[in-house]
Order: sequence, then C-alpha cells, then structure tokens
Amino acid sequence: MTFTENTANVTESISALRHDLRTPINAIIGYSEMLMEDLIDKKETDFYQELQEVNASGYDLLSIINKYLQTSDKKELKSLEEFSVFFDQMKVQAIIPIEKLILDSQKLKQVETEPEVASDIERIDVAIHRLQELINAGMGYSKAKVIEEIRSINLADIIKNTDIKTSDFHVLVVDDNDNNRDLFQRQLEKEGYQVSVANDGIQGLDMIKAGNYDLILLDLLMPGLNGYQVLEQLKSDENLRDIPVIMISASDEIDTVVQCLKIGAEDYLPKPSNPILLKARIGTAIEKRDLRAKEKKYVAQINSEIDKGRTMQLNFLPQDEVGVSGWNVQGYFKPAYQMAGDFYDAFQIDEDYVAIVIADVCDKGVGAALFMALFRSLMRLFAKEIYDQNLASNPINYNAEILNAMKLTNEYVAEYHGSLTMFATMFFAVLNVKTGKVNYINGGHEPVFIINSKGEITQNLKRTGPAVGIMPGANFKIQETFLDYGDTLLGYTDGVTDAKTPTGEFFHTEGLISVVNESFPSASYLVEKIANKLTEHIGQAQQFDDITMIAVQRLNK
Repeated sequence: MTFTENTANVTESISALRHDLRTPINAIIGYSEMLMEDLIDKKETDFYQELQEVNASGYDLLSIINKYLQTSDKKELKSLEEFSVFFDQMKVQAIIPIEKLILDSQKLKQVETEPEVASDIERIDVAIHRLQELINAGMGYSKAKVIEEIRSINLADIIKNTDIKTSDFHVLVVDDNDNNRDLFQRQLEKEGYQVSVANDGIQGLDMIKAGNYDLILLDLLMPGLNGYQVLEQLKSDENLRDIPVIMISASDEIDTVVQCLKIGAEDYLPKPSNPILLKARIGTAIEKRDLRAKEKKYVAQINSEIDKGRTMQLNFLPQDEVGVSGWNVQGYFKPAYQMAGDFYDAFQIDEDYVAIVIADVCDKGVGAALFMALFRSLMRLFAKEIYDQNLASNPINYNAEILNAMKLTNEYVAEYHGSLTMFATMFFAVLNVKTGKVNYINGGHEPVFIINSKGEITQNLKRTGPAVGIMPGANFKIQETFLDYGDTLLGYTDGVTDAKTPTGEFFHTEGLISVVNESFPSASYLVEKIANKLTEHIGQAQQFDDITMIAVQRLNK
C-alpha cells in the first residue's frame, strides 16, 4: 500500500495514529481509576500505590501523544517521510513511561485479588502490551512504512470482520466526474462487486427507482441535483430508505457530510479514497444493512406474538354485557402499550349477585399483562369456589363471604410469586341486584365514587386494605354500602388521573370530578364522556399509563 504524499494524507495519518494509540491509553487510565475508586470505597490500601503509578504513566503517555500528534499544528508538513521525524521523537519520549507501565503491570498481576479485580488488571496489562505493539510497529521498515502499518491496523480488522461474498452485491456509483466513476468502478469490480454508474444525481435517482441496488456511493457536489438532495429523496421514500448510502466527500465539505449523516447516510469516504478504506466501509455498510433486515424480521415476529398476546388479553375482559334487568354496566380499557396490566371484570355469581372488579397490576407491558391474567383468573376461580361452598351451607350470607376471594388471591400470589414483587391494587365488590346492597374491599386502589342522579359524588369508597400480592396474611376489611335508584358506581385506574398533556399537566382527580359533576343519562354515556375528555387532554402526547374504567348504574324504576 502506498500513499500520495500530500498534506491531506499526512493529516489523516496523524489523526488515525492518534486514535489508535489513545484507545489502549484510555483503557489503562479508565480501569486504573475505576479500581482506585473501588479501593477508596472499600477503605483498602492494597496495591493502591501501584495503581496510582500506572495511572500517572498513562497520563504521561497521553500528554506525549497529544503533544506530537496534534493535526492542527502539523498542517505545514508536506509528506509522511517528514512526519516520521516527529514520530521518532514521540517514540523516544514514550520509552520510559511504557517500560514503567510494564513493570507496574507485572507488580499488579502478582497481587492476590478477587476474580473481578484480577480481570480488570488483566485488561490493563493487555492494553499496555497493545500500546507497545503500536509504537513498535514496523520496526525494520522505512519511516513511511511505519505510519502505513499503524494506519492499516484497524482497517485490516474491519475487513476481516466483514468478510462478504462480493459477487452477490450490486453497487451504484453516482458521480459527475469521469475519473472518479472509473476509479471507483475498477476498484469495486476488482473486489468482485457488480457495479453500475450514474453521471449525475438525476440519472442516479432514476436508476435507483428502477433498479435493485445493495449500496450507493453518492458524490456530494454535482450539477442539477446534488448528493444531499438525492439522499433526502431516498430517505423520504419508504421503498428506498433502507438502501445504505455512503457519501463521497472532499475534506472541505465536512459540514455537509455531517448533515448527510444526520438524515440517514451510512458513512462517508474522503477524496481521494484509499482502496482498503473503501473496501472496509462498503463491507461494514452492507453488514449493517443485513443486520437491520434481520432486526426488522425479528421485530415483526415479536410484534406478531405481542398481537396474539393482546388478543388473548382482550379475551380476558368481559365479552358480553352483564344482562341484569334494572342495571347498566359499562367498562373501558385503553392500554398505554400493546399489552397492559389494568383490567376490569363484571360477572354474575347467580341471578341475585354480580361481582365487580377493577384492578391495576404494577408495571406495564408484557410482564404486567401476564399477572393481569393471573389475578383475574384467580379472582374468578376463588369467587366461584367460595360461592359453591357457601350455597350449600349458608345460602343467605355468601354475599360478603365471596369477597374472601381477594384474600385467597393475595395469599397465592405472595406465596408463589413473592420474589417477583408483582402486586395489584384492586377494588372488588359483590352487588345484590335486587336490593342495591354492595359489599366491597378496596385493596390499595384509587377511591371509587358513588354518584347520584344529579351528578353529585355522595360517597368515596377509600382503601380498606393493602395492595394484593405484597405480603401473606394481609388484613382486608369488608365494607358495606348501597346504590339507590339512579346511583352510579364509578371505578377507575390511576391512568385516568395521571393522564398528561404534551406540556406535562396531569388530568388530576379534579378533572375527573368536573366531568362527573355534569349530569349524564347512563353509565355508558359517562364512561364515553370521560374517555373523550381524556383524549382531548392528552392530545399529541404519548399515553402515560393504561386507562381503565368501570361504571355500574342502578336504573330508575
């Protein structure tokens, strides 16, 4: 490999060399400082001095590299040969700190420590020897060759890691300069790529829309339609946006290059382009494209499974209205994500009794949804079991007894899943549809309102016990109330009151009360009205939490 010896290549070589040398130095400094901080926290002094010396030598080397490899004060250099003088000076200055680092590293490796610390010390040792390799690279070669060897180290690694079957890939080169097109085409065809060329941005865009390319090399400055404009059109087209684009740029166009990277360009190549760099960046771009394709496929599979889970979760909600004469029951469920931890339930125990549940499982997403299914199933199962037992022995007073289903659910979750610290706030009531009598437990849930026919909140059913599933043996008190004709019981989760505007303002309990206080003809109307107000309040903001409501209205005679 040879370089055209001009100032641009000298500056580029200095930058590459500085980057390669600073990488192991950053590891030396970073790991030594981290270990010193750990020793201070543990109030230990073993091998602290050795770490200090390693750290100081690392900073000494960093200072030397910064001194000799600042490109801003090397712009007057005309060749790599001329720069090699500075490189030799740097090597001389680095000898003592590196030798000291090696000695200190040997001392550290002799210290008996726990495996984690020993692993970090080993990382320091590897970084020291890597640094020594870089500085000693190319011994026995010409001065310019030393720089070439160091500059090509990372590129060789990249090429090795992006070993692709080039004949399977079709590359389009878009450049208005004949020599540039010819050079890129010959370089790429030599590597085995299929190559097509376009004379300008307009022709390139037409070819991209009509063809099937795996990668595009796109020049920035072209007449008619420049590279930036072509890139904008590509990234705005759903069918073309995933084709990787590498911008071809001269060094004085760096600001525009940055803009291109921001709108979606994969990478950029300077002019003139080094063949090894060209090969490496094309290989990396294609590899990234393939990874994105795999990622999309994987995400699609995950979304498919989540959709199935969402469908199953919706099946856990009441599928049919509770058809009890003289009563109107209405639920509402809107998850913040694909799946939710909230749920409501209403099911008949027998012709006289209806169970009402609204709950909010902690957390959100899939985990909360799984526990939502568990809580809901346990509540129904235990309620039915208690009903069957009491019907035979005491058919008159099983109304309140059924509420023990919450206690049994709490014991089950706390005993078998306590390590997961999953719990649910829950309001559970059993309604006598003939008398309007309501026995309930509020397990750590939001207050449940009872609203009369005028829209006035007459009762606030506050908490009578802790959240369900937190601790075994929790005490849940059963309370009693009545729903008169025209009264409505309204339960909701905190997703209602915590709903946020785009500027972060909460809906609050006051916002809910303001809607409730307006007269409403039915439970269905009330729930729909609250939902509409929430939608208006949230606007363009992302929904903060699952939103769930249940309203039970005793109709007038």
